[in-house]
Amino acid sequence: MSHYFEAPTGPEHRRTINATIWERDYTLTTARGVFSGSRLDPGTAVLFRATPPPVGAGLRMLDLGCGVGPIAIALATECPDATIDAVDINPRALELTQVNARAHGVHDRVRALLPDDVDDQTRYDQIWSNPPIRIGK
Repeated sequence: MSHYFEAPTGPEHRRTINATIWERDYTLTTARGVFSGSRLDPGTAVLFRATPPPVGAGLRMLDLGCGVGPIAIALATECPDATIDAVDINPRALELTQVNARAHGVHDRVRALLPDDVDDQTRYDQIWSNPPIRIGK
């Protein structure tokens, strides 16, 4: 539960997971102390299966509660001229989002940010999220 509200303090123990998102295969680096650290979260998988990739030029999107970045990275991959702000309260998750964005060649369009680092004047065309619904269960 601490990975929702506190910065993790224990060792990372990085590892990779594989996920297929919108018919593309991704290898993502994950670690202890982040949301769904051992697989693509089933809720996130349902989101991708139920929702087609966005269409449009120059979209500005938000991935709220990004974890290690699968939503942000898939959005940036599918929308090559979009900009995505990947926001999370967990600094380890944000670092891994940056690692994964670099690994998939979208680091120039995915910004990993703490909530307080987002300009309050920023407006988004789309907001994507798989919010935690089972905190502490």
